[in-house]
Amino acid sequence: MAFRFLLAGGANAALGFVLFHALLRALSGRPAAAGLAQAVSYGAGVAVGYAVNRRWTFRGAGGRPHARTLPRFLATYLTTLALTSAGMQLGVGRLGLRPSVCWVLVTGAATVVNFVAQRYWVFAPSPSARVPDGGPST
Repeated sequence: MAFRFLLAGGANAALGFVLFHALLRALSGRPAAAGLAQAVSYGAGVAVGYAVNRRWTFRGAGGRPHARTLPRFLATYLTTLALTSAGMQLGVGRLGLRPSVCWVLVTGAATVVNFVAQRYWVFAPSPSARVPDGGPST
């Protein structure tokens, strides 16, 4: 599961990285360019991330309906969006990091947070879908 998450996330991050840099170039010279570029590129990855993680990474979300998983997924991504955008502003604006370096650091931290939240909260199997510790009953 972690491998699928990293593979899906890597593809999504590559897409986000390209979009981030295109937006950074387009917004060049604006004071909040790094934070805004991060917010837009991150938002674009949310739709892709939900579809891929629900269907492939976490194999159908453990039988949980979209009405349960989508709000939790969005809450997770909105939280990490706020953290990554603030991290970009801090890293680039205050610490003087290059935007590319800061993006990699911020995205790495967000990946860990997202996996834990999605595995154990967003797409956690329903209690009826879990196998007891002793294995399947016969």
